[in-house]
Amino acid sequence: MDYQIRQKLIKLIFKSLGDSCKNIVITDSTKLIDDLGFDSSTIMDLIVALEEEFNFEFSINDNPVSYTHLTLPT
Repeated sequence: MDYQIRQKLIKLIFKSLGDSCKNIVITDSTKLIDDLGFDSSTIMDLIVALEEEFNFEFSINDNPVSYTHLTLPT
């Protein structure tokens, strides 16, 4: 993954976590729910932030995705 894109993604993840991100390290294997404690509301906030930052839109008609095991692409 491009370094700048990776840094933007990590920044958005930290922004979604808010004050609860102290002492957290995000790696390629970090899971949003299991490791960072994301709930459905936090995931939706992150999705909106991703859409805005990278100028694209998730379609409601896209195939269903399980957000419980999202990891950073390598």
